Amino acid sequence: MEGVDLVGVEPALHACASCKKNKRRCDKTLPSCSLCLKVGRRCTYSGSSPESHDDEIGNLRSRVQELEEHVQGLSAQATHASHRYLPSPPTRPQLHVQASFLDSDVWSSCNLSVQISNDLVPDEIAAVLGGQSDIDTIKARYFQSAHTWMPIISKIRLDRLTHRSYDVMRADMALLFLCMKLMQEVPGEQQPVPSELYVTTKRFLDSLQMKGLLTVRIVQAGLLLSVYELGHAIFPAAFMTIGLCARIGIVLGLHSKLAPQLAGKPRSWTDWEERQRVWWMTVILDRYVSIGADYRPLYTEDPSKDTLLPADDSAWDTGEMVPPERVSLSSQQTPVGPFARLAQAANLLGRVIRHCNETSLELDFVLDNFEALDQTILSLMALLSTEHSTPSTETCTATALCFRQSHSLEIPFYSC
Repeated sequence: MEGVDLVGVEPALHACASCKKNKRRCDKTLPSCSLCLKVGRRCTYSGSSPESHDDEIGNLRSRVQELEEHVQGLSAQATHASHRYLPSPPTRPQLHVQASFLDSDVWSSCNLSVQISNDLVPDEIAAVLGGQSDIDTIKARYFQSAHTWMPIISKIRLDRLTHRSYDVMRADMALLFLCMKLMQEVPGEQQPVPSELYVTTKRFLDSLQMKGLLTVRIVQAGLLLSVYELGHAIFPAAFMTIGLCARIGIVLGLHSKLAPQLAGKPRSWTDWEERQRVWWMTVILDRYVSIGADYRPLYTEDPSKDTLLPADDSAWDTGEMVPPERVSLSSQQTPVGPFARLAQAANLLGRVIRHCNETSLELDFVLDNFEALDQTILSLMALLSTEHSTPSTETCTATALCFRQSHSLEIPFYSC
């Protein structure tokens, strides 16, 4: 009967299927609810309990947890890949560096000792370098190739430092060997640009720079890296790397004996000559990278006439102490090494760059300066051809630099 409840029959636990489907209020009367009786439709109650969402929620929670763990794992891998060469921040302040920046007089009076870096080599870098035999091969090939025209690393000193650190190699030494290996790399047809070795080297240098590691080895490594970048036309990275070398060299005091010497006092003539050559190479590359870029100031100042040139290359390689010559070309009969001639050519190139970028001088002075520079360049080129009748890599570098600066000097002159 419609609307009549059966005595003693408890209502259903859940709404009937029709009310639940149509989202209507169900009085759960058995065997048929009032609404179904009213509209004359079949009223059915599910014999099993309604679909429970507990299992579904549990499954979702487990899936979310699995996804979170997976994302955390990927994040950890990405962090390790992008920062695997980043060392931990220094545990104590480098007081000698801070004092030299805040007050060099205080730094000199306190006689603060130069801290020796004990940063170890990351496993990834050690794997790239290989064992001691691999490092010896890298050294041998470097001194047979790049060293012949860019002698800025003392073979005697490097061998001594290498044998001293057979078991535990310092980070700056590893970076130097890494850059040596990079310069010997022969790119293949399918090799990505930039190469994996270049990216590894660049990251390692950035990590040591961020930690504040300042050594002559860092500057040497940066110079080798910049030569690689110049050779592969990786710009503006080459320009930035040379600027970094110049800044670190200035901080170390390589540019002037009057500046705070954060690299410490040279222990021998070989050590002193090596620092001279490192700074000269910085000056050379600074001018070379700025040849085609007008109105960009140089990172380094022009050497004075009293600046000492690099000593004879052969004598330096053997550790034989020889008196240095001045940068001036007044004494053309005095024989100097090929690297010294390259330094003289770079010195002239710096003067040419400043001459071409100067816009405030009167025309008469500009013409006089042009003639003086042109004659000096021609004199150096004649001297190079006289000293070395047979062309070689060592002599052609300085000659090519002379031709390039002569070209740069004459273009703006004849275009007036």
